[in-house]
Amino acid sequence: MNLKNVDYRTFHAETDSKRIVCVGAGKLLDDMFSMWDSSVTSRVVHIFDNYKSGIYKTILGTDIPVDKVEAIAAMELDSCVILVTSMYCRSLFNQLSSLLNNVDVDCYLYPLMSLMTSDFKVERRNKQQIIPKKIHYFWFGKGKIPEENRKCIDSWKRHCPDYEIIKWTEDNYDITKCRYMQQAYESRKWGFVPDYARLDVIYQYGGIYLDTDVELIKNLDDLLYQDAFVGFQRDFWVALGLGFGGKSGNSIFKEMREEYEKENFIQEGNKLNLTASPYYQTKVLRRHGLKCNNQLQYVNDITVFPTEVLDPQGYSFGSIKITKNTYSIHHYNESWVDIIQRENNKRKYMEVESFR
Repeated sequence: MNLKNVDYRTFHAETDSKRIVCVGAGKLLDDMFSMWDSSVTSRVVHIFDNYKSGIYKTILGTDIPVDKVEAIAAMELDSCVILVTSMYCRSLFNQLSSLLNNVDVDCYLYPLMSLMTSDFKVERRNKQQIIPKKIHYFWFGKGKIPEENRKCIDSWKRHCPDYEIIKWTEDNYDITKCRYMQQAYESRKWGFVPDYARLDVIYQYGGIYLDTDVELIKNLDDLLYQDAFVGFQRDFWVALGLGFGGKSGNSIFKEMREEYEKENFIQEGNKLNLTASPYYQTKVLRRHGLKCNNQLQYVNDITVFPTEVLDPQGYSFGSIKITKNTYSIHHYNESWVDIIQRENNKRKYMEVESFR
């Protein structure tokens, strides 16, 4: 079995005439089916998983069988490639290597692929500055800003000394403007409260929004010559918490804001809606033609940057891959994640990190 550490574009070029066998039948597989084009997903012919078997996944109207990983050894893999669709990619790769030791088949890693980019250059799209020199951030709950977050905010002042830095709190921002936001606030889920608010202030006033765990490593002036910008995060999602910006009145940011106006944070039975914000943002951008491929692209008037621009770390505990295109580092404080989930995430992320 041959390990192939490549970006999405190379994967697509190398496999466009081959059948795809996926290993891992969990959330990452579901994400892939929801985000990748049918030109890829329609070629999935079999799924293997250590914990799910004897079932079918329905893809594009076709039932795809799911069997235990050990059964892959009996499969005819001519004209196939293997795609590991699980965060536990190191464990699964080792298991597959043992099962397919003498089989000449290429193996690709979905979670690693989502952190790799092709060559590109960040360029100014306009001759004149479009986005105002404003950096917005939110701090709800009236608690003290931790030292690590203050250091990040200091980096904004250091690299962008002539920018207006605007701190929004419940004292100068109306958290009752949106039901979802107010319910998140009342539930003391501070990490979810800004999801609506940041879209609201950028739509109203323009500028750049940054999460307080974003460290700048250079000046942002070149980004001000975009009409608007967002960035890819790990696993092919677009995440506004990495940093995003635009002039006031951007229609897609307005559409993203309206997604939250349809939602409740407190759902039936007092269950909390803990759907992460990248789901809503990517959903809207896909309606406008976004390709979830971690490649530089333009969706209407929004520049979508690959991970290396705003997310060179990719995962908590991940190594930081700085390039000439990198402006900032998102440190993934993940304040909304409980201790048990954070430890589970750490184990998963370290398996991805072992291949970087």
